[in-house]
Amino acid sequence: MSDRPRLAVLAVLAAAGAAAGAYFLWPSGRHVASCPPPHAPMPKEARRALTAYAGRIRHTVERQVDGQREESWADTLTGRTREVVFRDGRAESALETIRGVRWMRSIWVLYDGHVWTSHRTRVPAGASIAFTAVDEAQANRDNVAHGRARIVGKSRVDGMQAVRLHEALAPPALGLDTWVDSNTYLTLRQRFTAGGLASTTNEDWLPRTPANVAKTRLVIPVGFKRPSDRETVFTSGSRTIKLRSRRCA
Repeated sequence: MSDRPRLAVLAVLAAAGAAAGAYFLWPSGRHVASCPPPHAPMPKEARRALTAYAGRIRHTVERQVDGQREESWADTLTGRTREVVFRDGRAESALETIRGVRWMRSIWVLYDGHVWTSHRTRVPAGASIAFTAVDEAQANRDNVAHGRARIVGKSRVDGMQAVRLHEALAPPALGLDTWVDSNTYLTLRQRFTAGGLASTTNEDWLPRTPANVAKTRLVIPVGFKRPSDRETVFTSGSRTIKLRSRRCA
């Protein structure tokens, strides 16, 4: 399984008391052994093809069975990302993350409440600033090589020849299917199932243009306020959300 769905950003949202979408852009703090397993070999042809993705903007669109849609853009050079959650066709919330060497800043906007907040967390030692196309392709190959995922078939996704990988998660009712490009092993589509619920995420890589880079940046709407209290509780859409604001006097 690609580590993309399990990201450090989720810890930030958990600290804010939010239940957010599962697809952000950096690997989570999965336990790393003192001697991690070696990487699976990557064919020269695949590595050569991946050089064309350097500096591109990774774009994902996740759709859930309840109609919620989450769209994200990530700058693989700077590590800056923006995700927008849509419900009933309207933007409900947005999150921007800005990565530094030691700190990561998250800015969260809730449109129904006309408020925004920010949160800063320390970046784990040794963590990379961005998760590149090479990183993602390598992670998919490693998952197969080390038995975390198995190849279950081949198909075409958006006109591209794809290999389908399946990973059984714990508990057994959970599962993840990942369709990867048969040459590069870049993720094209993922489908996560949990009992009778499911979400599907499509992924592509946008050219590095000023317009696409701008999509990674969050603009706080005029008139939106930042809560001054230590914690503010209000309802946004179908959820009750707690925002914690750390503002020094």
